[in-house]
Amino acid sequence: MSPAVANALGRVRRGWRRVRERWLTPVGEQVTVGVLAAWLSALVDLVVTRLRVDDTPPPWSRLFETLLHLAATSAPLGVALGLGAGMVVALLRETEWLDGVRRGLVARQWTTPDPSRFGLVLAVPGTLAALGLAARVAFLSFSERFHDQSLAAWAMAIAFVGLAVAAVPLLAALHVVTRTLGRMAGAFGTPLGAVLLLVGGALGALPLALAVERDVVQGIDVVAYLWAPGVLVVYGLIAIVVRLSTRLRTRRRLGMVLSLLTVGLLAVSARSYGERGRVRELVEQRSITGQRLVRLYQGLTDRDGDGHSFAFGGDDCDDANPSVHPGAADVEGDGIDSDCFGGDGTPGLEDFVANGGFTRAPPETRGKNLLFVLVDALRPDHLGTMGYARPTSPNIDAFADGAVVFERARATSSRSVRSIPSMMTGLYASQLRYGSEYLYPGVRDENELLAEVLKDNGYQTAVSLGTDYFAPVHGFFQGFDEVVQLPRNAPRDEPVDRAIEMLERFESAERPWMLWVYFFNVHLPYLHDGRASAFGAEPMDAYDTEIQLADAQFQRLLDELERRGLRDDTVIVLVSDHGEAFLEHGNQGHSFTLYEEEVRSVLMIDAPGVEARRVEEPVLLLDVAPTLRNLLGLPAPGRIAGRSLVPLMTGEEIGRRRWADRPLFAELLPDGLFPFDQKTVVSGNDKLIWWVREGRRELYDLSRDPRERRDRADDEPERVQRLQALLRAFVAQGRTENRRNDVVARNLLPAVPVMQHRVDARFPGFTLLGYDFDVERVRRGDVIPVTFYYRVEQHIDEDLFFYVDIRGPGNRQIPQFHAHHYPLNGSYRTDEWQPGEIIRDAVEIVVLDTVPTATDYDLSISIYGEGRRVVPFYQGTERKTHLPMAQFRVE
Repeated sequence: MSPAVANALGRVRRGWRRVRERWLTPVGEQVTVGVLAAWLSALVDLVVTRLRVDDTPPPWSRLFETLLHLAATSAPLGVALGLGAGMVVALLRETEWLDGVRRGLVARQWTTPDPSRFGLVLAVPGTLAALGLAARVAFLSFSERFHDQSLAAWAMAIAFVGLAVAAVPLLAALHVVTRTLGRMAGAFGTPLGAVLLLVGGALGALPLALAVERDVVQGIDVVAYLWAPGVLVVYGLIAIVVRLSTRLRTRRRLGMVLSLLTVGLLAVSARSYGERGRVRELVEQRSITGQRLVRLYQGLTDRDGDGHSFAFGGDDCDDANPSVHPGAADVEGDGIDSDCFGGDGTPGLEDFVANGGFTRAPPETRGKNLLFVLVDALRPDHLGTMGYARPTSPNIDAFADGAVVFERARATSSRSVRSIPSMMTGLYASQLRYGSEYLYPGVRDENELLAEVLKDNGYQTAVSLGTDYFAPVHGFFQGFDEVVQLPRNAPRDEPVDRAIEMLERFESAERPWMLWVYFFNVHLPYLHDGRASAFGAEPMDAYDTEIQLADAQFQRLLDELERRGLRDDTVIVLVSDHGEAFLEHGNQGHSFTLYEEEVRSVLMIDAPGVEARRVEEPVLLLDVAPTLRNLLGLPAPGRIAGRSLVPLMTGEEIGRRRWADRPLFAELLPDGLFPFDQKTVVSGNDKLIWWVREGRRELYDLSRDPRERRDRADDEPERVQRLQALLRAFVAQGRTENRRNDVVARNLLPAVPVMQHRVDARFPGFTLLGYDFDVERVRRGDVIPVTFYYRVEQHIDEDLFFYVDIRGPGNRQIPQFHAHHYPLNGSYRTDEWQPGEIIRDAVEIVVLDTVPTATDYDLSISIYGEGRRVVPFYQGTERKTHLPMAQFRVE
């Protein structure tokens, strides 16, 4: 080898050695630290996940799989963090003017007693904390004192100048005090001792801060908020351990090995995640980081932008075609499995739809009056006639002794604005035609409701409601001649008082009538007027007390019928629109899930000429409308989902297979305030719950597990597939405007449209481009349309909530007169948005009868994140939290 070549090779080796020592070694070391920190955080996350499971503990095998996915999805972030930290460390070593910083980071400097450094480490954060607190007080004071944003901004600017001037003397004064403490601390008066003192003080003050800010803490997940700072602390501790316990060559090689292992684990997770529903539930619903990490990787692996990825449980069978994905409409005969389930086409439900005919009803029921009593949120298992131990319902129990009691009645939704129209039409909620109101979806005129049919056949119709909850719901009372909606805090006896007045008017007309009486007191909030509970201090005790009070009002109605001699000429229906949850699955109330406590309902019918009996066959509340039409001798509605229950009432079809084999569906359709998308089917004893948005399925055997504690979806995949086929068919028969995927597809625009008002408000991850609003004057009962347009720049981690406010003089807000909503009425939440999308978000606001007239109102928008935290935005160079939009007048 010639000297020149040898010298060249020597320079290359020395250069490589320098790169390896100065760049690859610190990068490899920090990558090692990052991966180990990620894995340790995944292990801690698993512990938190297990502690959050309040029902049947998952087996260790499922916990291990959960740990695998948490570790696999966390490790790449650890690699990225390590790469960044390694580059910073390398730059610190190579940059000459940072010699002072490097000397300050030498361990010896931090462990040598130095009162001045000890004091400075304490004084700097103390000064910053004092300035931050002063700035917060100033901001709150100015925002309340000045309604003009520009005045508040100028005041804050002046305050900041004053705080900046005060910072130096404050730091000097604090340093004098803390330096004295350093001298008194002796050997502990080191910079490291000051850091330990700060950490200990922060940990000691944490319980006090949590107690002082209890209201704020209750609205946020404290563990989640402390997670990121905690991971950084763990990163620092692991960095110290790695530096002290390993050699340079080991750290560099370990970084390479852990990087390769990270890639392998991520590939395994990408392929296997989603195969087990229990693991998916633990990762996405119980863990701290799982849901965000999974959605991050699903977004990165969604190549066609249809919201479904080919990996990480996205189940997209053709990720190059945006029209093919789970939940897509699958047209039979085109040779394409568009919904990625069961091949081309969607199975039908023709065998389970009523044939449009009626069984002959007892002649005694034809043309009779109809008293329809609905008790909102009444659970059947809290009635004495259903075996409840408490004396909640003595009058209902006595009524049940003479009525047909359907022991296994089920609502088609746990949300009233979906369940009641379904009950009144014989259609599932997804088959109904709704208006586009964001908060209370209206019932369009094309739907045929029970009261309309009765009115067209000569009936008088009236309704007395113990609530004004449905006042904004257009079309909810189609067919009623008289509608009385009382305030929600009205006395409990007032709905019956008004109903008795209606009965008096009915009698004078000598025509059959339908009277709907609605009891709202069993709905949250219970005992709102301060009445004492009859059973105890817990929420369920108050709930049971309200049932007892509703029971007494129900008897008043029955007594009034007897007094007027109408009882034998009246079909009486007692029904509830859904159940009520008491933390059986983590929720209080209803509208959140489709578990049994929220969908099991009361249904009892007392009809002239029909003997009392208990019916064990499962039925749906959508069967009520065709049943009453059958009993009263009215025309059959044609082929609808609901069936007449007359054959069960008369005993003609008790025990028939057609009732036992009938699949019973229920659903939650997303809307502006309740963005949940869930479907369920009960077939025999099997119940499958499909969390559509989350892609999760739960299977329960209701005969062995009536409280739905043991999810068997992972153990019985064949049964899941069979029930899932029914749910796919159920989704396919619904109206396209009620399908979430179709709603999203209609509102993803190919380009930025022309809009009436352009604002370009830049929020983190997206821009509010502008809106359409051309209303100047409205009247009570009108609907105000507003349409927003967004451009998505990057993935958004948070599920943001949009506050579209309407305020009158004096900044006054009218209850229920606003458009607070999740985007696209809950169908497409911000953490699902994809970069590059142009989204149209239309809402409609009903002008209520309670809105003051001859008044001007201001329309504005703010956006809130988790914990009711307002999200700031930039318009030009100005930072804002509130965007004024327009002004209009209510005539």
